[in-house]
Amino acid sequence: MKTEVSAKITIQKESRPFNLTIDWDGLTEDDMRALAQRSIVIAWQNKHRVANEGSGQWPDADPEIKATDYRLGVRTQLVRDPVKMIEAGELSADQLKALADIIRKKMQQG
Repeated sequence: MKTEVSAKITIQKESRPFNLTIDWDGLTEDDMRALAQRSIVIAWQNKHRVANEGSGQWPDADPEIKATDYRLGVRTQLVRDPVKMIEAGELSADQLKALADIIRKKMQQG
């Protein structure tokens, strides 16, 4: 099966498209699941690094994720815990005020 991919030799170089042929013969369903799991783990780690860049924080508990969130063509965004962001001093005064306004409105709505 041919797959169109692009790759960079180094970060500074431009990516070059090419066709990568993958021979799937001999792979069991368990092998496929292990490959998918590895791919999902790498994607989750990258998403978490990007969302928490500079904070040095990882999840407090053992996270659970849905494999369907990592299907091709599905884009999900990791939402950071606002309490952790406040505790880490990552929000500006304007952002804190906006957050307080949102909380006040939600509390008034019941």
